Amino acid sequence: MPGDCFGEMLYFSGEASLRNTTIRSRTAVLVLEVKAESLRWATDACQVQFNKAFMRILIDRLTAANQKLSER
Repeated sequence: MPGDCFGEMLYFSGEASLRNTTIRSRTAVLVLEVKAESLRWATDACQVQFNKAFMRILIDRLTAANQKLSER
């Protein structure tokens, strides 16, 4: 979906572990990689905007998962 994020879970976990994700797209994509360490050095305002965007995506995913479960 346009605007989707992946890999953000590691940012929120705060752990220094590696995580693998496989993403497949049917169309061309533009990828922006933001290192968690770099984001930690960003201004508070920048971090807030990233966190809001990530939380919106996580909430949408949780809502979709709850909807699928309720249809069973």
